[in-house]
Amino acid sequence: MKRTWTVSHIAVLCFLSALLRVALTLWSGEPSVRHMEDYIIATNLAKGRGYSLGDASASHPTALKAPVYPLFLAAVILAAPSSAEETSCAIVQHVLIAFCPLLLFLLLTRYVPNRVAGLSAIILLFHPSYIVYPSTLESTNVFIPLSLVWLAAVHGVLANGRDADRSRVHAVLFGLASALLVLCQPLTLPIVVGTLILLARRSFPITVAAIFFVLCWSPWIIRNAVVFHGFIPLKSPVWMNVAAGFDTRSHGMSDLTFLSPRDQARLDSVHHSGTDVTRETAYRELSVQAIGEHPAGFCLKTAAQAVRYWTFPPSYDRAWFGIPFILGRLVPVGFLGVMLLLSLRHRKAYPHVLSPILLILGYFTVVYALTHTSNIRFKLDVEWLQCVAAGIVLHEWSTRRAMQNTDARKDVD
Repeated sequence: MKRTWTVSHIAVLCFLSALLRVALTLWSGEPSVRHMEDYIIATNLAKGRGYSLGDASASHPTALKAPVYPLFLAAVILAAPSSAEETSCAIVQHVLIAFCPLLLFLLLTRYVPNRVAGLSAIILLFHPSYIVYPSTLESTNVFIPLSLVWLAAVHGVLANGRDADRSRVHAVLFGLASALLVLCQPLTLPIVVGTLILLARRSFPITVAAIFFVLCWSPWIIRNAVVFHGFIPLKSPVWMNVAAGFDTRSHGMSDLTFLSPRDQARLDSVHHSGTDVTRETAYRELSVQAIGEHPAGFCLKTAAQAVRYWTFPPSYDRAWFGIPFILGRLVPVGFLGVMLLLSLRHRKAYPHVLSPILLILGYFTVVYALTHTSNIRFKLDVEWLQCVAAGIVLHEWSTRRAMQNTDARKDVD
């Protein structure tokens, strides 16, 4: 008998997961929480020092990070006890990620069989990396819930296209959700724009969506224009990310050198001079020069980083035989990779689900292969999509097995 998953089943599991996550975070305390630039910006915002990097005595305006995640952290910091700001941020993130399987289930039930939705949600619920990673204060922990909210907005547009009043409401929601998504993870801009164009072909009030998209996005652009006297629509690092890919810590090939000792020294000095905005010019010059002088090497590096994106950054090379790494990354990466390959057999049965997943995974792979792959969160931003592919494969396999067993019983009778 096939199990039918209900919203109550998934909601209870998510609730229990959230309770366990909160308990473990409180038990482990502050030392388990890791943070980077986003938290520094958020702290400065909460302390009234504006959107800036650095401590109280030497803070300076920045556009290093897109604004949604630092603003989220700042809101939590303002609401949290002063003695537990970092832990409070981690707890909120754990709760958000704990309920993502429920959001995924609610979305998928509109497009795939119930069992596919249930299996996908369960795989995401027990994904080891997503159990651990919310203790790291990085944008992935907000980007994934925002992605699901954005997909819900897309579904709302598709489901209410013929009702003029509802269509306008969902256009507003889509515009706002799109802006928040882009201002959390700028790489999604082409995806959002492409979706907007496709929806416009369905009598969708594109003007309404575009207006609210721009209204939500424009304060950030205006702020950057006033502060930096230039056009910075998303965040400052572009060429900085390209230059970071020249480091062996990104591609893992110690014998591949892009910069002469003199240029490497110059790059090292750039890292510690000026601001993230002013450094971009130097990063661009060095990157263009390195690519022009070593085109074959750049192609090799790009291919190596594509492989690294789907496996592990070089910083994890020494952890291969550790139990935490095996259980936390090696097993889920291997399992989901195999499931994605097997799901290709079912593209014709699930074209509206698998095709977008494959396109998004391919797009993120290309971007990070061309820049750098030194952080594991780059893959975690989209790895949850592979849980859907795994749910499809397992559902189709179990359905085929059930049919074979039924046929065998008939032959016996």
